[in-house]
Amino acid sequence: MLSSKHKLQYSLVAILMFAMALGNVPPAAAACGIGSPVVGTDKADYGAFDTSTISGSGFDCGEVLSVKVIAPDGSVLSGNGAGSPGSDVVTTDSNGEFTLNYALSGTIPGSPTSLADGTYAGQVGAYTVEVISSDGVVLASSTFTDQSQLGQSVPTSVIVTYNGLEWVWASPCALNGCTSGI
Repeated sequence: MLSSKHKLQYSLVAILMFAMALGNVPPAAAACGIGSPVVGTDKADYGAFDTSTISGSGFDCGEVLSVKVIAPDGSVLSGNGAGSPGSDVVTTDSNGEFTLNYALSGTIPGSPTSLADGTYAGQVGAYTVEVISSDGVVLASSTFTDQSQLGQSVPTSVIVTYNGLEWVWASPCALNGCTSGI
């Protein structure tokens, strides 16, 4: 029969081993896939030339996801600013989270006439963000708006100060007579 001193020692060793076994489970592993997946943006509304920060959480760790941003006109462009059609691909981190910087404006390559003809800017209206699994299921969605300054009156000139020097920029509209648009 064990003495009470030995019983206490064995109990302490058992508790210590149990605590060590629990300590080997990384805390981030417990966070993956728990709860409902969600996606959102850093702001509710953006300007035509802004970059939206899209964040998601509640996904499985290391999961490859497609982030589809649908513009008000129904088009889907990658958020890399290169005008590439289609969605962006992200991989979640060890917490089941991701962050994507999505440019609302950029340059479409291969413009036949000029750089201006190959640029695009955000569209006024509501954008829809969908996070899609590798098997095509929409796991989370959200919206944001672009109530940009497109269509607002353009100043005829702007004074720019840099390193103590001032420059006056004359708007092309001052020469052409246009009254709105950027």
